[in-house]
Amino acid sequence: MSMVEISVDKEKCVACQNCVNICPSHFRMAKNGKAEPVKKRVDDMGCAKKAESECPVQAISIKE
Repeated sequence: MSMVEISVDKEKCVACQNCVNICPSHFRMAKNGKAEPVKKRVDDMGCAKKAESECPVQAISIKE
């Protein structure tokens, strides 16, 4: 399986923490109060795809 790239658009993020609650293995809250990926590139997207679909402002992007 190829690497998956996860990113969070800081301008769009409203710090609702949905992604962290859904997928704490892939997302965390940064010091600026916005969400960020734990790692930008991962082997397994796991729950990240669900977090992407549940983001109320579509701030999460996953590229396979």
